[in-house]
Amino acid sequence: MYNLLFLGEVYPEKVNPTQAGNLNVFYTVSSFLKDKKYNCSFLKIELGEVNKFTKINKEKNGIFILGKKNLKKKKTLHSLYSYPGKIYYKDFKEIFNLEKYDFLISVWSEFCNGLISNSNNSKFAVVGDIYKHQHPRWCKNFFLDFSNFINFKKIFILFTGILKIPFLKFATIKLIKNLNGFVLINFYNYNYFKLYKNKNIFYIPNMWIYKKNIKKINLRKESKIILSLGLIRRTGNLLAINYFFKKIYPQLSKEMLIRNNYEFHIFGDKNIPKNILPFFDDKIKLRGYVKDINREFDTAFLMLNLNSIDKNFPISNTRILHAWSHSLPVICHKNQALAMPELIHRKNILLAEDESDFISMMNLLMKDSNLRLRIINNSLKTLNKYYNIKKNSSIIKESFDKTFFKQIGKI
Repeated sequence: MYNLLFLGEVYPEKVNPTQAGNLNVFYTVSSFLKDKKYNCSFLKIELGEVNKFTKINKEKNGIFILGKKNLKKKKTLHSLYSYPGKIYYKDFKEIFNLEKYDFLISVWSEFCNGLISNSNNSKFAVVGDIYKHQHPRWCKNFFLDFSNFINFKKIFILFTGILKIPFLKFATIKLIKNLNGFVLINFYNYNYFKLYKNKNIFYIPNMWIYKKNIKKINLRKESKIILSLGLIRRTGNLLAINYFFKKIYPQLSKEMLIRNNYEFHIFGDKNIPKNILPFFDDKIKLRGYVKDINREFDTAFLMLNLNSIDKNFPISNTRILHAWSHSLPVICHKNQALAMPELIHRKNILLAEDESDFISMMNLLMKDSNLRLRIINNSLKTLNKYYNIKKNSSIIKESFDKTFFKQIGKI
């Protein structure tokens, strides 16, 4: 039996259909628990202040049962750990022995990739989006390990922060090369990193729970258009908000074809950039966090997703999959298809090229109920065929086995 340790930033038992991170971790870990050759443990990484780890026993016998309410048969994790501390590998390795595990899997956590890429174990990563010039927090382990001769950690972090741009690409590629196996849900980044790692790198579409949920179009009388979800100042959302108010909304306000009772709803925090505030009027609803986001999807007319508006930032967006699961049509920028090639214009989604396109497509959906119904039906079929969370989590497991047991043949 092989000892396998998962590293992630969310616990797998917190299964909530509105939180993609928890869902993806839960199903990915579950696919390994079914295999008797693995003794699975899970280590949650938290970015806190105290450098210590604690073992958490959820049951009297010390065995943690994963997802009691979500699995017909009980599946067990051997151990569950929590590490609420600042994560620097040279500190972490002194209090937690990663080397006692045969395999390490960074499960849906780009940050944990940086942590395990410094270990000596056989390593594997399952991640969402990782970019050519990665966020510095996911690469800082490389910087800090490189700086062992420097005692003033804070000074070095400041120094690397200033110089991070020329080093980010180098550090990210090093991180990729150090992982023995690698799964990406972003096709755009998959193609890029294949140039640097042509073995044991896999692409699967993103993951979501499929539920057939077709509603009659005439039941959706509200003209609510969902514009943004989540923290507004995160990169993708900030790009989307700025583009909408500076490029689309000035033209949209003058457009006569749009029904007079439309509204744009922004969900998440209310931390709107000051330069955007002058654009607000009675058509813009800043909702903040709501109790039931699924109801908001059910009562919306369409979703306008602009997070991939920057050609250097195409992302594999779970917001689209969430909208599809509620039979909500989506309009997004054509860059989105670079990350999600399963998106097909006028079949399961509408792909716009510029602000005029976005306006035309909104008008089109409001006038053409047949097109709207076709997109809804095809998006549900696409969700089930390509983004099915049970199917894709099994493919992740198969990719792992292929990487580490291909010399054995059939397992």
